[in-house]
Order: sequence, then structure tokens, then C-alpha cells
Amino acid sequence: MHAWAESGWARTGAAFWAFLQSAFVPGPADALLAPLGLADPPRVFELALWSAVGSVLGCLAAFGLGAAGTSATASLMHLAGMTGERMLHLRTLLAEHRWPVILIGGALPVLSTKLLCVTAGAMGLPFLDFAVAIAAARAVRYAGAAALIHFAGDRLLDRFGITQAGRDREIRGISSGDQNDQDDRES
Repeated sequence: MHAWAESGWARTGAAFWAFLQSAFVPGPADALLAPLGLADPPRVFELALWSAVGSVLGCLAAFGLGAAGTSATASLMHLAGMTGERMLHLRTLLAEHRWPVILIGGALPVLSTKLLCVTAGAMGLPFLDFAVAIAAARAVRYAGAAALIHFAGDRLLDRFGITQAGRDREIRGISSGDQNDQDDRES
């Protein structure tokens, strides 16, 4: 993983995953940043910047889907598990507290970022207001994640008893299939 973190593809991969996760794909926003950052802590802030850019672009795409109001948007939201009740609740929050909801919802995992973006687009929030707020929120989110990984990553791994060898084995297992199964078959 360390070699991949140092490769020219790490930034692109982090940005692409963040774009997909913010716009369409369910899953944790930091799923690629965390292992790459742990593998190469000096580059974690650079990777976070690329992730933030990809995420903002994904959020703007989701905003556009909401603004378009197509049946594809409704289908995507249904697939993501977004019920009418959840959307109505978010609409009410956005109508009453636009900036705080976008900033908090975009920076912290308290709301679905996809739902937030699609709903903001569907409600007709001004694009520039939304773009500035979501960019600030995602920058805070990824900077916070990068700071945690950079300054506390090794201590957290040590606290949970994950050694360097164990970390390398786990990262290989995540990135290329279960290595232990392959080792067992070779024995």
C-alpha cells in the first residue's frame, strides 16, 4: 500500500473515490484516504486536498441531479435508502437553517452528503451559495481526517494492537483480496 500511496495514482484514486462517494456510491467518505494516509503519513494532507476536490465535484453533481428533478434522481435516492420522510425532514432543516445545515452536514457524518446535495438542488438553493458552503464543509472534513491520520494514526493503530507487519498484511488483504486465503492455498 505504501508503494501505491507514493505512486502517481494515489491522488487520482482518492479524488475519484471521493467524487463517486459524494455523488452516487454509498460508503464511507474516507475509505481510501485512511489506508493511503496511514501508509504514507507525510502525504496525507495532499491526498486530503485531492479527496476534498473530488468530493466537492461529486456534491455539485448530486446538486445538479436534484435540480434536474429526474426520475433517475428519485431512483438513486431510493437505492441509497432515502425515504420520503427523511427527505421531508431534510427539506425542513434546509429551509430553516440553510448554511449551518450544509456546513455541519457536509463536514460531519450526521447527514447523508448525497441526500443533502440532492435535496439542496431539488429545493432550488442558489448554486453559488451551495457551492461555497459545501466546499468549506468538505475541506474541513478532509482536513480533520488528515490531521487525525497524520498526528494520531500510529498511536491509534498501536492502541488497537496493530503492528507494522499486521498493518501491512491487513492493507494487502484490503487492496488485493484476502492474502491469508491465498497463503493457505499455497501451503
